[in-house]
Amino acid sequence: MPARQLVVLDSLEATNSTPGLLGEEQRAWLARALDENSDKPALVVVHHNLTPPGDSNPSLKDSEQLLEIIRPRRHVKAYIFGHTHDWGIKQDASGIHLVNLPPTAYVFTEGKPAAGSMPPSSGTAPVCSCIASTRITQPRARGLTLNGARDESEPGLL
Repeated sequence: MPARQLVVLDSLEATNSTPGLLGEEQRAWLARALDENSDKPALVVVHHNLTPPGDSNPSLKDSEQLLEIIRPRRHVKAYIFGHTHDWGIKQDASGIHLVNLPPTAYVFTEGKPAAGSMPPSSGTAPVCSCIASTRITQPRARGLTLNGARDESEPGLL
């Protein structure tokens, strides 16, 4: 049985558009998936970074609604994202780790690392070890649910 749950969400609202959106259906699914696995630490992965309250230039349009779901669920340990072309780890007031993955293409801030150039002492090991032996879950409507074995009832699974 997997020791953790890795929840991957789709924040693409529209192609060639910068802001993202999870939407009500996906947020409701997330709440149910987290509640059904409340005995396992959970990591939530979304492409877009969270938008600070009051920011007029949103990244993830429904950030506040997402935080209302993940903050009270103490088994959610991290929100992992990209989009900013930056690298960093911090913690929000509720204790959730906010893991900003390094870019895979180009760096916006000179001197910041890109994926593949991270030295072992950069702090990436805890993130990588955290993902090992993890249950990966994604809404069925979006196509993927992995529980350590191929689910033949759903075509296209890895």
